[in-house]
Amino acid sequence: MIRIDFKFDNITPEEARRMQYKLATNLAVYRVFLNGYSKNGYIIFDETKLSREEILQMLEEFKPEIIREKTLTPDELIIESLSWKNTAAA
Repeated sequence: MIRIDFKFDNITPEEARRMQYKLATNLAVYRVFLNGYSKNGYIIFDETKLSREEILQMLEEFKPEIIREKTLTPDELIIESLSWKNTAAA
């Protein structure tokens, strides 16, 4: 899995919600958060089912700038998804 963090040049809150829903319905996407107010977001996806280029093409109209790209294991995704109250057993 890959996590890509973005900064967007031009995206409105409405457009961010619409695109977030569209991406979330794709089975290759595990997590997606797009914030139209702060103009940033991230996507965690399976690169074997959806390519980085396809994601960039979907977001093209918002002029995304990749801030960070990171490979995640399933364990890291689970730990990252835990709330601040929970801790992972070692």
